[in-house]
Amino acid sequence: MRSAAPYGSWSSSLRAARIAAGVRRIATPRFWRSTPCWLESRPEAGGRMALMSWQDGAARELTPAGANVRTRVHEYGGGELGCLGDALVYADLAQPGIQCLGGEPVAGTLPDARYADFAGSPDGRFLLAVEEHHAAGRKEPDNRLVAFDRLRGRRSVVLADADFVSSPRFSPDGRRVACLAWSHPSLPWLGTQLVIVPFGEDGPSGAARRVAGGPSESLFQPEFAPDGRLGVVSDRSGWWNLHLLDESAGGRFALQGAAPGLDDEGLPLEQADVGDGVLERRRLGGPLADVFHGLVLPNPTSVLDRSGPIRSSRKSTAIWAHIRFFAS
Repeated sequence: MRSAAPYGSWSSSLRAARIAAGVRRIATPRFWRSTPCWLESRPEAGGRMALMSWQDGAARELTPAGANVRTRVHEYGGGELGCLGDALVYADLAQPGIQCLGGEPVAGTLPDARYADFAGSPDGRFLLAVEEHHAAGRKEPDNRLVAFDRLRGRRSVVLADADFVSSPRFSPDGRRVACLAWSHPSLPWLGTQLVIVPFGEDGPSGAARRVAGGPSESLFQPEFAPDGRLGVVSDRSGWWNLHLLDESAGGRFALQGAAPGLDDEGLPLEQADVGDGVLERRRLGGPLADVFHGLVLPNPTSVLDRSGPIRSSRKSTAIWAHIRFFAS
């Protein structure tokens, strides 16, 4: 029997929890020890994120029972998972510090700080992380880039003079660290800076140098090519395009591999790991490739050497989620 009710006030047997129970979110694909792994939501367990792996023809959870691989850095989260040598490290929303899969937590973390955006050094000794510390009585948290020395079990500050920092990367030789930084009132899709910090055998070894960006230039995902050149996506042309840093010209950027106005090859940096999928660094002998929604520039074969190049097509967006798996 039908009955009338004011708009939005009718009763229904279909509840939000019932709908959410059938939705599993997949995120952050990685290869670890030649095995694909990823984060997968568990709606039946309060929405926690589990670290999964494909083993013996089936998906298996790697993290301990009840682990929730999430972080609240920058409040939006992201960047919960990373590699340190042969180990996987992650942030657990219910645990302090940085967890190491199958081992002891990373030594030197602050007990009341949040961590995300992990990057290991080429030799596996140092771990970079964005550290967010909410001190009592302060309106804004301290946001900085720190490095953890796996050998000596200590923490050192790499960069601490900006309101926000993200996307840390080691150069292939481990002697430089690049990251993005910005401060209030800017937003990352409006104005950011590319920062380079020298790195030595015992950690940060010199002053930070700002080499690009500013209040009216948005930068996205710095990445070192195998030959040591530093690339980043910049919107200085009006479009987010790949640029390479020409250090012989005192830090001047030169457009590489794409014409201004071809397409936007960047994303709003809202989460720490948003910048983990437009540029792909490959040690296949080719240049740094610009990968976005199935568009590969300048040399597709440097990314997909098994199945051939991906042809430029705006209709190829469906393959993007698989690029990391098939190209790794």
